[in-house]
Amino acid sequence: MSINQIKICKPQMILCDIEGTTTSIDFVKKILFPFFIKNLEEFLQNKQNDPLIQNCLNNLIEQFANFEKNPQEKFNDFERLKIFKKFDDIVRFIQWLVEKDYKLTSLKQLQQFVWTKGYDVGVLKGHT
Repeated sequence: MSINQIKICKPQMILCDIEGTTTSIDFVKKILFPFFIKNLEEFLQNKQNDPLIQNCLNNLIEQFANFEKNPQEKFNDFERLKIFKKFDDIVRFIQWLVEKDYKLTSLKQLQQFVWTKGYDVGVLKGHT
């Protein structure tokens, strides 16, 4: 392939990793994560019928089936969560995932939804 055959297109998006680059790691740990934990239950109550949120929750529950096999990382209420899928159990499960610092795609998506809401209403602001 020669240089004349390369086609440069206009980007459709720019994806940035903010943690430790444009935003301090402390901001994420001390502001964003606690905001997520604090606002998770209310957010889920308001958005529980949203298909995007339902998809995130269902994916998290499915992904957690793999953790059930790992005795070092046992979510105590997993059986109840798996059977009943009670709202309070799901909230506690998600909070547990954050506390254990799991990097699950559906968890990150859910965090982004909650953080976006916080930024949109002006409760969250970037640090200076």
